Amino acid sequence: LGGIRLVGGGRLTLNGRSDFSGGVTVDSGELVADSESALGTGDVDIRGGALTLSRAALGDAANLRLSDTLQDGTIHLGFSGRDIIHSLQIGDAVHRCGTWGSPDSGAMFTDSLFSGAGILQLAAEPIEGCTTNATN
Repeated sequence: LGGIRLVGGGRLTLNGRSDFSGGVTVDSGELVADSESALGTGDVDIRGGALTLSRAALGDAANLRLSDTLQDGTIHLGFSGRDIIHSLQIGDAVHRCGTWGSPDSGAMFTDSLFSGAGILQLAAEPIEGCTTNATN
């Protein structure tokens, strides 16, 4: 239960085991997830500020929602491999399949909001049928 909302400047690092399900919202500042369960099991909303994933810390059923006003590179996927999530929303565009990451990640789809080598794999729809048109 419960959740986390980061509204101030500065950096908050979560590095322990978290099992809350209320989700995470970042309005400003930087949230660093430094353990696999740091963000709990709920959805993650990044409205401002930045998110750094040192580990694959997003819940498998979580939706990651990103403001389309974020600066390039503000979602740092600083882990190797994949983090499976349910869906990704950037602004009004909802994506439900494929892999997403930085332009250098090797993911099927890239966005300049992402930096780092990690990849987000979206599991709401089968990856086999994923095309550019099917993600919106």
